[in-house]
Amino acid sequence: MTIPTTVANSQKQNLTFSLEPNHHQHLARLLGHLNENLQLIEQRLAINVSNRGNRFHLSGSSIAIKQGHQTLQQLYQEAQNHAELTQEMVHLALIDSHHRLQQK
Repeated sequence: MTIPTTVANSQKQNLTFSLEPNHHQHLARLLGHLNENLQLIEQRLAINVSNRGNRFHLSGSSIAIKQGHQTLQQLYQEAQNHAELTQEMVHLALIDSHHRLQQK
């Protein structure tokens, strides 16, 4: 489920969504050790990411949260097939989502 919202009188956008299926090991791989994968996504895209289980909330510029959403979805799919997500995999997912958004 994806729920986009706009904060009144601000350039920031918000996006709330859930990653399915809800699986704690896949979420742990996505987040990374001490949330390092989420922190990298936040830093690279200049967005805020928070989560409670498989429900995520992104806040930032419109294009950045679209890229963040695509990146998290892609990495969650990869987390289902890999024992661990490396920082390199996160970088590649960010680059891939950037290119996909540029093509639209």
